[in-house]
Amino acid sequence: MKHKLLFVFSLFALTSCGTKFNELGPYGMDHSTNWQDNYYTYFDAKLAVLPTETISLDKDANKVFTSYADPNFIAQESRAAGEDALIYYDDDTTDGFGQTMKLSNVNSYVKEGVTSKLFDGRMFCYSRYEKVRVQINQNGFTCGLGKKLVSSDYLYLHFKSSLDFKSHQVDMHKSDITIKITFYSNEKGITYSYPLTDILSNAGESYYFYGFSTKDLDLNNATSFAISYTLDKDEYNIEKGVNYDHALLLYEFGFKNPTFQ
Repeated sequence: MKHKLLFVFSLFALTSCGTKFNELGPYGMDHSTNWQDNYYTYFDAKLAVLPTETISLDKDANKVFTSYADPNFIAQESRAAGEDALIYYDDDTTDGFGQTMKLSNVNSYVKEGVTSKLFDGRMFCYSRYEKVRVQINQNGFTCGLGKKLVSSDYLYLHFKSSLDFKSHQVDMHKSDITIKITFYSNEKGITYSYPLTDILSNAGESYYFYGFSTKDLDLNNATSFAISYTLDKDEYNIEKGVNYDHALLLYEFGFKNPTFQ
């Protein structure tokens, strides 16, 4: 296991999981040398005109978690504090979190198209998995579920934060963002919003695991969802007096114990 981790780390260090991924092959949206070309911006026009309510999540009441070690996540997973998360979330194991929790296991409608990259259980890039990410700007995108979401225990989102490293040499720094996840029925949308402060941006090894309990939320009959965000503050842009384009790099999105009809 140590040799495997050493190999992964070496490969990871060489590619920085992004800074040199142009050398990894023509994987579609993520291989353009122009940062702006890699944004996925599809937004269903029918959903854009629906009335939408925004609800600010409470960390304790909604069991919001922001890492694998967050007590709110551990409690929902019924795992003992301190249990080895690195093995549990290993992409390369068939019983790891990504492969057992991926949405495509229970909903075949999400297996096609660009957004299918969010449902294949590949939560980390490890160089060759750079192709799985979906890069979004603050306006975000929409995705249809194909079925009505009846219930779930919690949802999760795995992502990184980055300024445009293709045109600029950007140092690791901190950013504040507000994550917004919207669920749409045929009649309305409900956005669940939560601020994340001092997250590391342009840091190759820094993924973020974010989510919240959905048991008591109004997700019933949702047939589509959207992921967007606001960049509330970026220390690099402020310090350097620049305005480099920002992105969230999404690797996986899903639910625990979802049911559809």
